[in-house]
Amino acid sequence: MAFEYTLLSGRNRDAGQLRLSDYTGVLRARWRLIMSVAFAVFALSALYALLAPPTYRADALIQVDNQNTNTDPAFNQLAAIFNVRTTSDTEMEVIGSRLVIGEAVRKLHLDIEAKPRRFPLLGGWIARYADDGQLAAPVPGLRRFAWGGERIDVSRFDIPSSLYSKRFVVTAMDGGRFKLKDPQGTLVAEGVVGTVVKGTTAEGPVTLLIDRLVAHPRTEFTLTRSSFLDTVTNLQNSLTIAERVKQSGVIGIAFESGERQKATDTINTIALEYVNQNNARKEADAERSLTLFDKQLPRLRAEVEDAEQRYNAFREAHGAVDLGEESRLLLQQMVDLETKVTDLQQQSTDLAQRFKGGHPAVASLDAQIADLQHRRDTLSQRVAGLPALEQTVLRLQRDVRVNTGLYTSLLNRAQELRVAKAAQAGNIRVVDYALAPNKPVKPKVPLVLAVSSVLGLLLGTICAFARNAVSGGAERSDDIVTVTGVPVSAVVMRSDRQAQLQKDAQRSRGGPPLLAAHAPKDVAVEGIRNLRTMLQFADVSTTNPVIALTGPNSEVGKSFIAANLAAVMAAGKRVVILDADMRRGDVHRYFGVQASPGLAEVLEGAVAVEDALIREVAPGVDLLPCGAYPSNPADLLNSARFAALIEQVSQLYDRVIVDTPPILAVTDAMLVCKHAGTILMVVRYARQSLEDISESVGRLRAGGMVPSGILFNDIPPHSTSYASYYGRT
Repeated sequence: MAFEYTLLSGRNRDAGQLRLSDYTGVLRARWRLIMSVAFAVFALSALYALLAPPTYRADALIQVDNQNTNTDPAFNQLAAIFNVRTTSDTEMEVIGSRLVIGEAVRKLHLDIEAKPRRFPLLGGWIARYADDGQLAAPVPGLRRFAWGGERIDVSRFDIPSSLYSKRFVVTAMDGGRFKLKDPQGTLVAEGVVGTVVKGTTAEGPVTLLIDRLVAHPRTEFTLTRSSFLDTVTNLQNSLTIAERVKQSGVIGIAFESGERQKATDTINTIALEYVNQNNARKEADAERSLTLFDKQLPRLRAEVEDAEQRYNAFREAHGAVDLGEESRLLLQQMVDLETKVTDLQQQSTDLAQRFKGGHPAVASLDAQIADLQHRRDTLSQRVAGLPALEQTVLRLQRDVRVNTGLYTSLLNRAQELRVAKAAQAGNIRVVDYALAPNKPVKPKVPLVLAVSSVLGLLLGTICAFARNAVSGGAERSDDIVTVTGVPVSAVVMRSDRQAQLQKDAQRSRGGPPLLAAHAPKDVAVEGIRNLRTMLQFADVSTTNPVIALTGPNSEVGKSFIAANLAAVMAAGKRVVILDADMRRGDVHRYFGVQASPGLAEVLEGAVAVEDALIREVAPGVDLLPCGAYPSNPADLLNSARFAALIEQVSQLYDRVIVDTPPILAVTDAMLVCKHAGTILMVVRYARQSLEDISESVGRLRAGGMVPSGILFNDIPPHSTSYASYYGRT
């Protein structure tokens, strides 16, 4: 007989259509999983923040001044010939070059790494909290590990290249002595701190110089040598070089290291080396200019003397020649042009030492020189129109005046350039040197914990939805109705009280007490009362009062429903429970009685029904337990004796509740259900797939039986479709 609980069946909505409550329902159902994952992620992150080695950051500021800062205008004009303007981009590339970084690696011996050997995981954390400047006491039995305050400085460690990146071990001894072992643990050498020690390995000779060693005897240090090029490359990649403000000329350099002093020393050494390289480059430029001047001065002096001799010889031969106004004007113009051409040619020679021929500055000077030479050629044509004597005088006077002017000018410039070179301060200066950082920049504990909390919740949510998707259990009554065509007759909410009773029973190794007796107002009991009401309204035939409870598979809660349904239906009626699950029946455990003798013995003819029935297991409720598990339960249920038993108890009781095995597991349920007037299929929330539920209903129909309804069991509080109905949200 079919009946429908329309309030809960949800037919007003298509199956498969998701609502917001479905998503929130998953979150509320899986909140323990979500919080477990979130806590695990948070705990791992907290452990990382606690145990991760700290990283310190040191930085410095360098100013690149493109203008010479000397206050003397004349000095600035002179120094400009060797003070080429630079850009921040160019200087940043110079800072990160192998020229600068390589020198820092050499001075600080960064290609040699020596550090104390710490106890795994906790050793570094313990050492960080040791008193600064004092050796921590060694742990008995673990003396080879360093526990805080140990120091080692190595300035030389020469090994064959085949042993690069291989770990050697230095063991401290009494009296400043130490031992050196190779990666295979073979003793290589013994020595004293401050002296060069030499030894031999299978790969070749080894040379070691330890400048300082502070440690308890037997404490071990790891010693590694890397190739120079790899060290330079790694340092280049680790540096952060950037202009603080665009086109400001202020460049910041930063470096991160696990050792605060190493970070500071590395940055300061790089900054100083960069300044030194810059000053050396400018000094070299000035020296090249002075060398060029010194080469040209003797030649110009000889040209001056030669011009004067030729002019004096002409005057002795021809006497004084008076030039006209036009000739004197031409002479002055020719001298000026010749001086300018020579000066520009000198500047062009200076620039050619710094730039390629196609540089705009060189091209501009060449264009000016060509223009002046063209004007000079024009004047030469005008001179050609003068008398021969005046032409000769004009040419001789021009040579004397031009050569004298050039020589004097170049001599003055060379002398002043020497002064400029001595006073040149360079256009690079370190504004801020790196200071030893007090706090590490990594790990950022608040950030790590905050991010881990968010990621943990996110990962937990993903796991919740993934588990929900993998489980594939039915969670909505309307989906069940759609795939089976059978109405959801009632729902039973999940009971926290029942869960606690089951835990207590497990500890006492007994059966769970009857919930209807211990908590009659529990929400699950209310759901079973609703089922009782539905059965009454459905007008169950009094000629066949048998109610069969079955399910697709095990663990759906049939026995729980059967026991408590009998208890709530016994008000004013006589009710009997038949445990027909002779394979795994356990209804008797809810009443604290023995399973045998029971149904199996009755069907085998070993015991009479009256002797197997247990009277008043609850007020108004009798029980026929499953009995000892037989080897042929299906044959017993298919026997005429079982049919007669059903007929007999139907005459004696108002309601006969039969707990059957799962439909999909065995055929026992089909054999029982054919004797029932009402067939209820129990489905547990999120435990049975829609396919299994549909298959179970299909088997009943194939056997000529019509399921009366589906009982949706163990609905969690988060399922708002049902919780709100029972006053739980």
